[in-house]
Amino acid sequence: MSRGQKMEAIQSFEKAQKISNSWLGHLYLGKAYLQNGSFTEADSEFELCLKRRGEASAVFLDDVPTFRLVPPVYYFLARAQEGLKSPAAAETYRTFLKMQPSGTGDLITDARHRLESR
Repeated sequence: MSRGQKMEAIQSFEKAQKISNSWLGHLYLGKAYLQNGSFTEADSEFELCLKRRGEASAVFLDDVPTFRLVPPVYYFLARAQEGLKSPAAAETYRTFLKMQPSGTGDLITDARHRLESR
């Protein structure tokens, strides 16, 4: 994905998911779909991440909590919903921002900007 090879990244993530159906794999596959403009597929992957969000507490199967990975899923889901022209995007952005009330960062700034421009 970092080299702009979106289809190759999607194919690699899909192949990896067939070997091990992981939460983190769905997150990255969703992000690859989003970058590719495949909003329907991205939406499905992010929805699946949220349904399986309990797995996000131990993504790496060690003692380091990783639930911090869940809030960005709401941001990426909202981006996919926005690409699908869904009115649900605004509420999903709000959910993302509620999960990080005093946060800063690129995703938070972008989510606020996208809500303001609606």
